Amino acid sequence: MGNYIVAGSKDRKAYFFNKSGKLLWSYETGDSVSSVAISSDGNYIVAGSKDRKAYFFNRSGELLWSYETGDSVSSVAISSDRKYVTIGAGSRLYYVATHPIDTLSSLIKEKSHKLSPNLISHFNSKLESVKRTIKMRKYEKAQIEAENLADEIKRAEELYEKAKNKIDNLKALVNEAETIGYKVEPPIAFKLFEEGKYEEAIEKAEESYNAMVNAVNRYKEAKQLMDELIEKVEGEEVYLSKEYKEQYNKALKLFENGEYDKSIKILKFLLYFKLGMKSISPSELMEFIEYEEEIGISRLEFKPNITIDLKEKELIFNHWSKVSLEVRNDGNVIAKDIIINFFGDVKVKGLTELTLKPKSKKLIELDIKPTALGNIPLDVEITYIGLSDEKLRKTQTIRINVKTEATTPYQELTPAEFTPKPLSTTSIPPELAVNYKNIELIGQGGFARVFKAVRVKDNLPVAIKIPISLDSATGKSFIKELENWTKLNHPNIVKVYDYNILPIPYFEMELCDESLDEYLKRKKILDVKEASYLIFNIAEGLKYAHSLNIIHKDLKPHNILLKNGIPKISDWGLSKVLTQSTSTTRGALTPYYASPEQFSKKFGKIDCYTDIWQLGVIFYQLTTGKLPFEGDDFIDLMTSITTEEPIHPKELNPDIPKETENIILKCLNKNPKDRYQTMLELQRDLATYLQISFKEELNKSISINDFSKSAFYCGELFLVYLKINDGVNAYKFCGDLINHAKGEIKNDLIKLKEMIKYRVENKLPIPNEIISSAEVIVHKIKLGFDRE
Repeated sequence: MGNYIVAGSKDRKAYFFNKSGKLLWSYETGDSVSSVAISSDGNYIVAGSKDRKAYFFNRSGELLWSYETGDSVSSVAISSDRKYVTIGAGSRLYYVATHPIDTLSSLIKEKSHKLSPNLISHFNSKLESVKRTIKMRKYEKAQIEAENLADEIKRAEELYEKAKNKIDNLKALVNEAETIGYKVEPPIAFKLFEEGKYEEAIEKAEESYNAMVNAVNRYKEAKQLMDELIEKVEGEEVYLSKEYKEQYNKALKLFENGEYDKSIKILKFLLYFKLGMKSISPSELMEFIEYEEEIGISRLEFKPNITIDLKEKELIFNHWSKVSLEVRNDGNVIAKDIIINFFGDVKVKGLTELTLKPKSKKLIELDIKPTALGNIPLDVEITYIGLSDEKLRKTQTIRINVKTEATTPYQELTPAEFTPKPLSTTSIPPELAVNYKNIELIGQGGFARVFKAVRVKDNLPVAIKIPISLDSATGKSFIKELENWTKLNHPNIVKVYDYNILPIPYFEMELCDESLDEYLKRKKILDVKEASYLIFNIAEGLKYAHSLNIIHKDLKPHNILLKNGIPKISDWGLSKVLTQSTSTTRGALTPYYASPEQFSKKFGKIDCYTDIWQLGVIFYQLTTGKLPFEGDDFIDLMTSITTEEPIHPKELNPDIPKETENIILKCLNKNPKDRYQTMLELQRDLATYLQISFKEELNKSISINDFSKSAFYCGELFLVYLKINDGVNAYKFCGDLINHAKGEIKNDLIKLKEMIKYRVENKLPIPNEIISSAEVIVHKIKLGFDRE
């Protein structure tokens, strides 16, 4: 120990002496040597130079390696175990193995339990290469190779940990998938991981994970739909049409082959159809129509079609005759609860409720007694239920020849049989009927009957409303009260096409799908977003009417009709007209939607605030499924409306946001001055909630590249901003909507955008004409018109 001395000099050299001072060797570096060190056994020397390098020698003066730092070396030291050299350079400290071969060998052995055998073999091969370089005395090159190998091992370990995490997640997903019955082929990422190809394994694991998450979700959705459909058709297999079964079996095969998206489309179509077209929301209906187009089948293929044929048409006046009635179902879906009613100059016995399988017929025996002579028409109403539990109705006219026979004694009619009858409840008078075809009774209330028909002159489908009472006072008051309605022309108001008192009082109006009352009876309670958008658009129609100083005063779900999901206000004062008729009663009116001022003048006069109250009652009912005020009788109800506060909607439906609850309760303030003062005020508060909801849905659809939904919500936002007179935002979303259209629709939107721009720049309000045009264009885009 202490037998050798090492020294560094400004002449760029490191000197090595024995203790007698004899120079054993020297080594020239690239700059002055600022620091030197020798191991305790004198076998190894290190020198630090200002050329940014540390040099490591054995006692014989053989350079084993050099290590380049980023700055001039100011200090060096050798650890007591001689395994490491510490180098100080600038502000950094370096820790370098003196014998990289030993260090690397230990490192490879340490990692062999986790890294793949392929990688360990690869690292050992590189280690042998380093050893060969050392034997060739190329120490600096060996040091670089050793450092590179160490870095490669470190990088491999980092990739291993990342890959292992991805593989573990993927394995967990595979186990989950197999648990629910989803068949999984072993992902390629597993093999790559075992082979030590960690980067590729990470990439493939991520791809497989994302693809499997989507596939598993689609599998779950398809499985749920399949289970739900199986439950719906259980026990009815015998009644399913051939076409329905074909589509059902096709969906099952696609499911088994893993084609879940295609399977889901067919299953949703079949399920929506089985549930009944009237039991789904407007957005679901749009989805249903898309499925129809994509699958290439139509809901019309799955309808029963009932017809009847009276086999004996030569009958005897005022005489009971036994006849055979053939009832046929020419459709390809079961018809249940078939009820047949005869109207006109005839008495019928023996009618029973029937069920008919598709493409089948049945003969039933009836007793018929004609009560008029000649070739007389019999109006027949047939109601039945299809596979989708949809109530269907059709009418048919059968003509019979009625005569007297000399051999048959004359049979007088009984007093009951001779009682004058009102007009047929399923047909309209012949003198009016000549203007229409395909006439069908679709509804009857306390005031009127409603028929749907096609106008002969232009093939326009219309609804015809005829008051039940036909006394002398009805005609004049009927026309007088329709005067206000005919002044209204707005997308959210049912259009009146024609009206007259001849040949009987009637009016002809826009044909809609159903009333909000019917829709609510099926849905029980509406999603808050759907309810808010309905109220927003009803308010749009009322805003227009109020601008003409017309108020409705009788808003209720029965008077709101739906057409393609768009609400339209009906019965503008009709109920009031009909109550003037001598045959109607006070009981025909409902007070549940009446405002406090309609009961007592102390609350103020009946004004636009009355419509706001009634709209609040409807909003409350749509979102909670209950009315805000109830009572055992008229007095109780009036007391409740004028003195009590309603239960807060959120207590009945926790899903109602607080801001929406506040809107409903503001509409229901007893004092009209505490309610919204205009429909626009109400719309602006509703728009705040709808904007947030629609923007969330828009962003979600954009993130998953669902262009049809992004077009849908972009259109909704465009219309909302137009209706609250926010031209700036309407202009923005009009621009976005242009990207979803082409052809004439795109040109129309570009023109509309310029019109909005002009009104924004000149600070002009948005007129109803622009809103109406926008409604038509957005509707076409939603249905896929002019889109690729």
